[in-house]
Amino acid sequence: MDLKLEIQTLLRADATLIALLGGTTDKYKRVYNISWLYDEEFPRVNIIDLLSFDDISADNVSLFLNSKLRIYAYSKNKDCYAIIKKIKSILAKKYTCVITMQTDNYEKDTKAYSKTLEIEILTENTEE
Repeated sequence: MDLKLEIQTLLRADATLIALLGGTTDKYKRVYNISWLYDEEFPRVNIIDLLSFDDISADNVSLFLNSKLRIYAYSKNKDCYAIIKKIKSILAKKYTCVITMQTDNYEKDTKAYSKTLEIEILTENTEE
């Protein structure tokens, strides 16, 4: 399964996170792996896949994949910290992950706050 889609499914299944994001409707699903389609929706979470590569190999077979993802939390008020904190908690329960960057931003054009989380996730390679 695509890691980005797996994480999207995992985050959408967490009732506490969805409540922090204002709940879901037919129109608003709140967690996306394509960022530019939902730029008017607040609050929301976007997941971007930056890089995936073989990390540990033996006998010319890749045992683990190292994936680098960037997760953005957007909000019209300053509640991005609680959203990102919950996302980190959800991911830590399922994956071996390392946070490599965390930033806070304010976007004047949309008048939205965002918090960026860049993570590396090590997963077992199940593809042959």
